[in-house]
Amino acid sequence: MNTIDPKLTHELYTLAKPFTDVGLYDSATTFFKGLIRDVIEHKISQYKHIIKKFERIYGMSFSDFSKKLEQGATVKEEDDWMEWEAAVNMLGAWAETVETHIS
Repeated sequence: MNTIDPKLTHELYTLAKPFTDVGLYDSATTFFKGLIRDVIEHKISQYKHIIKKFERIYGMSFSDFSKKLEQGATVKEEDDWMEWEAAVNMLGAWAETVETHIS
């Protein structure tokens, strides 16, 4: 069973207090959910941008590019494929986090 460190809890509430005091958020929980949601949305946007960049460069989807590389690839194409694959995987992970944990 995990226990919550009272010192950490106090520190988190202290961080949220200025934002709740002026009425920007109605509670520390709302503040942190909003903060986490903003970080996730930024990450999703970042990975979508990377994916779109490669789609523009190569004029195709990641799946089509992967099939094309099965016939052979340059070192640059392989490097791009790895970066593109990482962006696709990370986009999926961040999107799943939103769907399953953030409401």
